[in-house]
Amino acid sequence: MDLIKANKAIKAAGGAAVFIGILTLIVSVIAGLGYSFAGITVWSLFDAVFILGIAYGIYKKSRACAVIMFVYWAGSKIYSFAVEGQTGGIPIALLFAYFFLQGIIGTFAYRQITDAKTKAEQKDEQSRQPSMSVQEQPSQEQSVQEHSYASWRGL
Repeated sequence: MDLIKANKAIKAAGGAAVFIGILTLIVSVIAGLGYSFAGITVWSLFDAVFILGIAYGIYKKSRACAVIMFVYWAGSKIYSFAVEGQTGGIPIALLFAYFFLQGIIGTFAYRQITDAKTKAEQKDEQSRQPSMSVQEQPSQEQSVQEHSYASWRGL
C-alpha cells in the first residue's frame, strides 16, 4: 500500500467512525427525550462520545485508535447478534467492519512508510555532513589545555 492509498483508507475509516458516532449521538438524544429506538437509551451518549473520540484518533492516524474502533465495532455487533438476537443489518455491519479493517491497514502502512522516509532522510543528511578527519580533530592534550585556560580565566 502506498501513502495515497493509506491516507484514503484512514479517511474512510475515520469518516465511518464519525458517521456512526453522530448517528449514535442523534439517536441517544432522541432516546433522552423519551422515545425508544432499538434499545438505545440516553446512556448511549457515552458510546457516541467514545466513538467520536476514537474517530478523531483515527483522523490523527493513530494505529491504536484504528484497532480499538475495529475491536469495539466487532464486539458490539457480536454482542447484538448473539445476546440480543438482532440479526438485521448484518451487511451494513460487515461494510463498516471492512472500513475499520482498512483503517487498521492504512494506519500501519502510513506509519511504516513515514518511518522509512524519516530514516532515509536522516541517513541522507548524515551522509551530506562532512566528517572530521583525524588531522582536524583536536587532540586530548589540546582539549585539556583549552579547558585549563578557560577555567583559569573564570569562563
